[in-house]
Amino acid sequence: MKKNYLTALPEEERKKYKTEKQWMKLGYVPVSKDKGVEMYSNYHRNGLFTYFSSDDVRPATVEERAPFVAEARRKRHAIYLREKKKRLRVEEMTEYSE
Repeated sequence: MKKNYLTALPEEERKKYKTEKQWMKLGYVPVSKDKGVEMYSNYHRNGLFTYFSSDDVRPATVEERAPFVAEARRKRHAIYLREKKKRLRVEEMTEYSE
């Protein structure tokens, strides 16, 4: 079966298709996981993704968004801790060099 490329679609049609994560960021969830279309994101064929059109999604409830929001918060916190550790290391190095 031949797979489509998202970049090969006309601009208007390309704007309708997004991955599940992209829709979740906008506050939508797929109606059914079976309704998605598998496409390559570009001609490099480095990943086959499931895209959902704007007709295949519905607004997400607070309960459906909670895990996504919690994961995003966890990632931001991990980045914050990593940067804090790096900042403290730099402060120690400048303290010893003085």
